[in-house]
Formats: sequence, C-alpha cells, structure tokens
Amino acid sequence: TEVAYVFLSEVLPSESRMKATSGMCITLSLGVMCLAGGCGTLMSSWDWRVTALFWYSPFLVLTLLGPYFVDETLEFLVARGLWSRVEIVGSRIARINGAALPLIETNDAGHVLT
Repeated sequence: TEVAYVFLSEVLPSESRMKATSGMCITLSLGVMCLAGGCGTLMSSWDWRVTALFWYSPFLVLTLLGPYFVDETLEFLVARGLWSRVEIVGSRIARINGAALPLIETNDAGHVLT
C-alpha cells in the first residue's frame, strides 16, 4: 500500500489526492475485513496450500501484467537519454494534471539545457 500511495501522489492532481487516498484506505480496510471473514469461515475446510494459492494468485497476475501498464519515471528516462519516451510519458502526465508539457531543450550529447 505504501507504493500505491506514493504512485497516487505522483500521478494525480493535487485536488484529487485526498479523495484517492481516502478511497484507497477504505478499500484496503474493507478488503482486510473480507479476508478475515473469508479465511475464518469459508476456507476453514480448505488445505492451507489451496488457500495460499487462492489469495496470492492475483498478485502473480499483477506482477506479470503490471509492467505493461505502468511507465518508467521521467527521471529514469531522462537519465538514460530516452527522449522520445520522455515526451510520450510527460505528455500523458501533463494531460492527467491538466497542464501543458514544457519544452525540453537538449544539446547534441543529450544533456538538458537549463
């Protein structure tokens, strides 16, 4: 949940962060309550291996599919000189935040001019 909170803080506009953080905390609390109820009643007859597979399989799916939906940070892309990706990711972030993408000037070596 710490990673999700930091990610939400990075990509959401400032006026949406409080609602998103509250929603995330409420959802997490409800999920923990369902988990406790489900483990205590529904799965008491299951073998522990089946129960573990059932509860951890969504994380496996997210781990395998997540990298295809999440972009690298701008700092990572700039440090490696991947300017075309910087423009794509930066324009996506600017669009979400309702701002214009600033012009980034570089020299022939790929260093950002200030």
